[in-house]
Amino acid sequence: MGIRHLDDGRFVIVPPTFLWWPAKHVILSIILANAIITTFFLLQASNILASILLCSILLSIVFAMGYIRESFALIYIHFIYCLLYIVFSFLFIPTFYYDQKICTNAAICKTVQEWLEELVTTVASRWIYAFTGTTLITHIMMTPVSLRMMKYSASCEALEKMMTDEEYVKKMKRLAIIHPERYHPASV
Repeated sequence: MGIRHLDDGRFVIVPPTFLWWPAKHVILSIILANAIITTFFLLQASNILASILLCSILLSIVFAMGYIRESFALIYIHFIYCLLYIVFSFLFIPTFYYDQKICTNAAICKTVQEWLEELVTTVASRWIYAFTGTTLITHIMMTPVSLRMMKYSASCEALEKMMTDEEYVKKMKRLAIIHPERYHPASV
């Protein structure tokens, strides 16, 4: 992301890119891939887990709308959600590795694997591991792109606020182009 000064005195905020592609398209593609992965797992899930996964798909749609509209608040919430998902996943994975026991009463002690098999009776554990791994990878991939989009949307909102101030516009004596794709549509 950067700000370019044009020859006629105006300046424009350049949308961010991630590895040669527009960051907005990258993050929307990753969210779509995560929703497709969740849908495949949803078909294998029990009722309790299916409702949780369906809610996560709806949440992904809300975050995608935030990226389409370049809403700073929704992008910020999604960035924090990605960070929390990564942290909790890395805290939860060692629990599987060491297979610690969870005791509800003194007589009932079960491993995490046994608790998981009771909760999700219809899904094989390999599906759970595959889902956890792929969604963890997608959330790790979304984090830097989300950070770039968050900075871009914050600068666009700040520039829009500055352009509504009449005294500032008179002092600058130049216009700002906040969304260049609206003013210079891509040629087909």
